[in-house]
Amino acid sequence: MRFLVSFSCLILLSSLKLANANSNPPQSGDLVKELKDTTFSFIIVGGGTAGLVIATRLSEIRENRVLLLEAGEEHFDDPLIMIPSKVGLVYGNPLYDWMYQTIPQVHSSNIRVNFTRGKMLGGCSAINAMIWDRASKVEYDMISELGNPGWDWDGLLPYFKKAENFTPPDPVFSRKWNLTFDPSTRGFSGPINTFFPRFITDAELPIEPAALSLGINILPEPMNGVTTGTWRAEASVDPITGTRTYSASGYFIPNRRRPNLKVITGAHATRINWATPKSASLTASSVTFSYQNQSYTARTSREVILSAGSIGSPQLLELSGIGEPGRLRATGVVPLVNLPGVGENMQDHIYLILSYKLKPGVSSLDEFFNNSTLLQEQLKLFAARPASGALTYTASGLTFLRIQDLFASSESLIQTLRTQLVDNPRRTGPTKQQKLQVDLVTSLNSVLTQGMHLTPDVADPSTAYVSFLVLLQQPFSRGSTHIYSANPLQGPLIDPNYFDVDFDLDVLVGAAQFVRDKISKSPPWADVIVDENYPGLNSSTPASLRSWVKSSIQSQSHTTGTCSMQPRKERGVVDPNLKVHGTSNVRVVDLSVMPQQFSGHPQALVYAIAEKAADIIKATG
Repeated sequence: MRFLVSFSCLILLSSLKLANANSNPPQSGDLVKELKDTTFSFIIVGGGTAGLVIATRLSEIRENRVLLLEAGEEHFDDPLIMIPSKVGLVYGNPLYDWMYQTIPQVHSSNIRVNFTRGKMLGGCSAINAMIWDRASKVEYDMISELGNPGWDWDGLLPYFKKAENFTPPDPVFSRKWNLTFDPSTRGFSGPINTFFPRFITDAELPIEPAALSLGINILPEPMNGVTTGTWRAEASVDPITGTRTYSASGYFIPNRRRPNLKVITGAHATRINWATPKSASLTASSVTFSYQNQSYTARTSREVILSAGSIGSPQLLELSGIGEPGRLRATGVVPLVNLPGVGENMQDHIYLILSYKLKPGVSSLDEFFNNSTLLQEQLKLFAARPASGALTYTASGLTFLRIQDLFASSESLIQTLRTQLVDNPRRTGPTKQQKLQVDLVTSLNSVLTQGMHLTPDVADPSTAYVSFLVLLQQPFSRGSTHIYSANPLQGPLIDPNYFDVDFDLDVLVGAAQFVRDKISKSPPWADVIVDENYPGLNSSTPASLRSWVKSSIQSQSHTTGTCSMQPRKERGVVDPNLKVHGTSNVRVVDLSVMPQQFSGHPQALVYAIAEKAADIIKATG
């Protein structure tokens, strides 16, 4: 039935036109031929969420000649990207996904975890779940405390709003689903359309009353810096067409014909070249990249900006001689800048899925995907203006849990954590950021509720399901990503080091148990759930549940920290202006610069980082 959805939607979207999408500027091959006669003000490596924002904003100044290099292709008007309910169908497809995978995780049953990353213009904003939210104020303020003035809540809020174009929900629908908001927290003129989903399954109706029965607050406004409780998230979806809004459609496509903005797709950057390789501060002169199996070089007169993400940006720095010298020499790369923090401090969100069978008569998304008649009705709703129905669906029901919600002895658990950070034989001791993290721990876990079957078992087509995604929001384990070869076309060794700190495992097990013992058994969930479908009775004891958690985690691909914005003496990689330590004109602008993980989804944050970075760069003249 999923094939039927894909085929029908492909026909439906064959006439979809994004703004200026069919007014093509010069093709990548033509631009490559022009490189020998051109010097660019800025070369941006990576055309993902942040890269397209930076390229668009810097090219607003006519004197700036901007070149963006993207290893993937365009994929504009692609139904696999544009239809919200189809999220996830491109994961594992090499045309869309970098398809990274971790090394075996020694503290997690030696499993290898897939690291999904968008490989196209738009990057992860083209394939993510479209959830638009923010973390708590104290988490952003922590970034400033780590030596980065201006990167706190007050410094970021204007840029969150600058990226957003929020559309208020329909009043009748709002009352049914308790959708409330404070206009002062939203942006209303940015490139990225956001609004509350217009389609929510009846299987998700119990979220708010169940939370109240458990003593969990219902938040009227989660975008004001307080996130602990239950609330509905917005989505980056166009309120008229019902299609995904992402960095390509919002920022790039409306501006792609600017004469000073050039984009080459299919261009895999292989190294940064230096004009002064032996000086105390390196100056980048050009970027070498591979295009159609040939090597080319693009020159810059001002800056190189890396927006290749938490895996790609540290990889290119190491390939270019910036990193820990011993590690670089072992791969055959000549070290030029001793910066041991490159690729370190990796933090990632991980999650589990528990699913439950629902009683007959309770609707979920499953019935639309398993019934061709219902699907045709939904296609008509999607084709209408404004679009509505199941094909516009995005996950929205979130509950952020405190440690007190999960454990009766929460204070003793925190004390155990402090001991683990000091005594853990696998580490040298707690970092400054981990100390702050312990002091400011707020939402350790969240539960995302989706009215559909999501688990790896085979679904019964005649049954409706609800799935609870249990997500670890503030991991204390730290991992790394590093090159193991001087070959730039070989992916790095990715080791998120899941459960290196036992506290992370304790919390995730506790959250899974909370779903089992509390959420699924509280009214009105208890009135509509038949029984647990997955993992089921095979994980019914504490020991078996713990074992299942260790072997069943998945990555949310929300990786931070690998090019941390911190002082150099504290193993930082970039300064508060996002400039790489030891260089005069190389910056990193993507999620990798955030030294700390955040509760929630990073999409809006990445847009804010890029918008703020653009202003920082413009201010330098």
